[in-house]
Amino acid sequence: MKKYIPLQKRSKKLQKEHHKAARAGWGDISPVTRVSKKKNKYDRKVRKAMDRREMNEG
Repeated sequence: MKKYIPLQKRSKKLQKEHHKAARAGWGDISPVTRVSKKKNKYDRKVRKAMDRREMNEG
């Protein structure tokens, strides 16, 4: 039976392994696809498209 050694008393290498195993990954989900557009953010492309529409109408 192995004796329990507290995390602080383990070597740096074993501490890193422990923390690495405890971290969760993204799995099949890409974090990039989860970012949504801010509605109140100024968007130059949208503004230009609106200006072009106004110019064509008037």
